[in-house]
Amino acid sequence: MQLVRSPVQSVIGQLVSMRAARPEWLPVGASLHLDYINDRGFALGSGIALPTSLITFTRATTRTRINSAGALETVAINTPAIDYNPVTLACRGLSIWEARTNLLLRSEEFDNAAWVKNNATVTANVVATTAPDGTNTADKLVEDVANSTHYVDQATTNGNATYTQTIYVKAAERSICFAGMSDGVTALVGAYFNLSTLVVTPTSGGSWSAITAAMQSVGSGWYRCTVTATRGAGTSTITRVYTATSSSTVTYTGDGTSGLYIWGAQLEAGSSASPYIPTVASQVTRAADVAVISGANFSNFYNQTEGTFVVYCSTGAIPAGAFPMQYQVSDGSAR
Repeated sequence: MQLVRSPVQSVIGQLVSMRAARPEWLPVGASLHLDYINDRGFALGSGIALPTSLITFTRATTRTRINSAGALETVAINTPAIDYNPVTLACRGLSIWEARTNLLLRSEEFDNAAWVKNNATVTANVVATTAPDGTNTADKLVEDVANSTHYVDQATTNGNATYTQTIYVKAAERSICFAGMSDGVTALVGAYFNLSTLVVTPTSGGSWSAITAAMQSVGSGWYRCTVTATRGAGTSTITRVYTATSSSTVTYTGDGTSGLYIWGAQLEAGSSASPYIPTVASQVTRAADVAVISGANFSNFYNQTEGTFVVYCSTGAIPAGAFPMQYQVSDGSAR
């Protein structure tokens, strides 16, 4: 039997020869290791280094992330977004997203005329609570005394597609929020979010299909409430946020003083909620995150003949028309 020295064995041999300098956290046989959670990395030929020094990272715009203190913050252009769990503060690693657009205007200014009020008023920049980004920019949606529905909404013109609506909500006198979308022609679709019991109750309606809903704690009593559905009729998507007294109806007689804290509304084309994109007078597009290993950092570890990639990552549902990948190896020519 003839034994052949494989490319993988060659890589292992190089690592064994430097055993004295090899850290315990480096997986056996690894020629590249990027550990963003523990902020350590290794590339064959380059040695031990921070992950951010082994890659070239670009993003043409700013974007938001959850920082190590659990607060939502903006990171600069071409700066990697290392994300953390807002409740446990555990590092979740490098956050990579495709380009997305927040279709709503005045995402933090519900008192603005861009948001239509129905049997409700909005108190801006309340000092009773701090917004998820640590500022005093949270608003309060307050019901009036009508026996009716109490909400704010905003209409956007767009085609039939899958849309995801998100909004940050915190209980005040009311602890149930209904967030939903209308196609302007048929019934509303959405979900009741009980901020006390954490029960989410989706509802169906009209031309909408593939409805999902979820809520995520972001700390300090705030929850990011998400509704995703596919629109099948109309030429617009109307985003609405209601106060409610139960998880079965949004119609009730208000008392004129009760309400909910709201902040950071987003409507985007896609089947998952991406990081929050603040807007003011116009829609805002966040550019794609792009992390590339090139030059010697790449050629030193990459074996053209044989090798294995192991990737640990977290991803949501893949948006329609997207090109899903966790990593890509390319010589720069067409895929």
